[in-house]
Amino acid sequence: MTTSLKAKLETSFANAGLTAIPEEILSKCLALSTAHGIEPTQLAEVWEAHSINKNISELTDHTFPGYRAQVMKDFENNDSAVMTRLAQKRTTASSVTPSPTKRQAVDVTTSAVDNVATSVAISPEKMSMPKCTYDDRSGVGKVVVSFGQKKNTEQLDPSLNRVCTISSDFDTNIVDAYRHMNYPLEERAKVLEEQLVTMGDAIISQYTGDAEIEAVGVPRQDKILCVGRICNEAHEGRLNATSLMLEGSRLTSNGARVHLDVSDLKKPYSLFPGQIVAVEGTNVTGRKLVAENIFEGARPSVKPDCDVDKGDLQIMAVAGPFTTSDNFDYAPMRDLIEVVRTSQPDVVILSGPFVDIEQGDPELDEDGNRFPVTYEVLFANKIAVLLEELFEAEESLTTQFVLIPSLRDAVAEWVFPQAPLKDSQGPQFLKLKGADGIEFGTLGLQHVETAGQPTEELQKRVHCFSNPCTFQINDIVVGIISHDVLMDLSAEETNGNLAPGTRLLRLSQHLIQQRCYYPLFPASNINLNLEKSHGTRMPCEPDLLILPSKLTSFAKPLPNDTCLVINPGPLSKGSTGGTYAIVDIKNSGDKFMDRVGVGIKKI
Repeated sequence: MTTSLKAKLETSFANAGLTAIPEEILSKCLALSTAHGIEPTQLAEVWEAHSINKNISELTDHTFPGYRAQVMKDFENNDSAVMTRLAQKRTTASSVTPSPTKRQAVDVTTSAVDNVATSVAISPEKMSMPKCTYDDRSGVGKVVVSFGQKKNTEQLDPSLNRVCTISSDFDTNIVDAYRHMNYPLEERAKVLEEQLVTMGDAIISQYTGDAEIEAVGVPRQDKILCVGRICNEAHEGRLNATSLMLEGSRLTSNGARVHLDVSDLKKPYSLFPGQIVAVEGTNVTGRKLVAENIFEGARPSVKPDCDVDKGDLQIMAVAGPFTTSDNFDYAPMRDLIEVVRTSQPDVVILSGPFVDIEQGDPELDEDGNRFPVTYEVLFANKIAVLLEELFEAEESLTTQFVLIPSLRDAVAEWVFPQAPLKDSQGPQFLKLKGADGIEFGTLGLQHVETAGQPTEELQKRVHCFSNPCTFQINDIVVGIISHDVLMDLSAEETNGNLAPGTRLLRLSQHLIQQRCYYPLFPASNINLNLEKSHGTRMPCEPDLLILPSKLTSFAKPLPNDTCLVINPGPLSKGSTGGTYAIVDIKNSGDKFMDRVGVGIKKI
């Protein structure tokens, strides 16, 4: 346990938002890292996810046992992508079976973690771990999360002739690819100003208090109402209660900023950079606004009237990756297709990544020989072909697929908002000897449309929409963003007075209140194009909001019971299987929450 390892631990936890760690707890983390060969960054990543899931902010004697149990669970079961990469690294580093003496040294008990003096230092290169593979997964088909009445979660009868209409006639959706990286700084500032003014007017229109509306930075003895954007005083680091600032618009406040004091707030609050809020309070000096109440946004308009009958619907929501991290076999995708063949849902929503850019160079296996291919060829052979074979085998199948790209997709533009998936060049054939019939420059989705049905009776089977996207299935409005916006918000926001277990819903509610699928600014981990920022706007409040995330899978309604938020989880987690969601919507009841039932299952 060297000083450098201790410093790395402190730095890693600080980057994850944990700045103050008691010396005794830090010693236990040192023992945990040394005994099991876990990198400090990996311990910090586990802590970040654990703190979000359990809604805790400090690592103390009371919270450490739960955190340690989570680390050991991920370590032993290899159930997270972090631990999977660690296992792969160790497997590559050494293929020699440890001697009985070394194996005995590896078997460190929990008591050794509690007592630093008796902990044993193990070299990661000499330590072997059992690797959990996709074929060894347990609980196939098990429901891990459910919502709604029991009658709603029952599987709908596939033999019923259900009619399903899908449309994306919202002007906020991106339709075609666009040029980027050429937007002047002045134009970006205009976009941010327009967002602030528009959102501020919406908040004020819903305000029912008696405070006078005032510009940011103007001293007043009486209670006032100021509208502005939340900013971080520090250029680096996570937002906290002491670094909060409120920036006014250029139109009314000349872009002035003041410190925002939330120490006297009694109500729950959750703030993040880029959030547009209205603050009711006092600003005696003109430099600090003492908040008495914060209005965190305004809900979007209700969905437009729809003439489509409210028929029974079954929707399947699935998020990538669609193959495990150790190969390109796409076994989870094949099993998903089998589930579709059996249950025959009306709509299957697939959100990327379909071909994960982080997985390395793509390969195909033919007769036991592996050879490199392009990303498009991999997509055509592993995604499009499976859909094509499904419709060839089930000619009467009426299921429609909605494909949403991801910023990690190698077959899509890496700029946000993203245009729909599209062929790069259109179907072309290699003009090489022995390469007859081999296509390139295409994703192969055009073959899915014609598989198993006469040309004169073609019906739309695959819908490629933008990321994010708002679309309609019969009378149900669906909103989806494939990027992990919940993780980005959780890493940047600061909160207070929240009830236990409500943080995930609060993070989800920000999208509704800000009328935006990605309200965080400056953007974190994405290439945000402000010129097309209208593509991130939410035209109306969706009935179903799908937010794929690495955080805990859930299906919960927002407080007003008009929007149901679902995190289906990834279909594959590292080298093992993940989860997907099935949403059953019955044609009974006036309220959407009375009609819907959700089951999140293991693949």
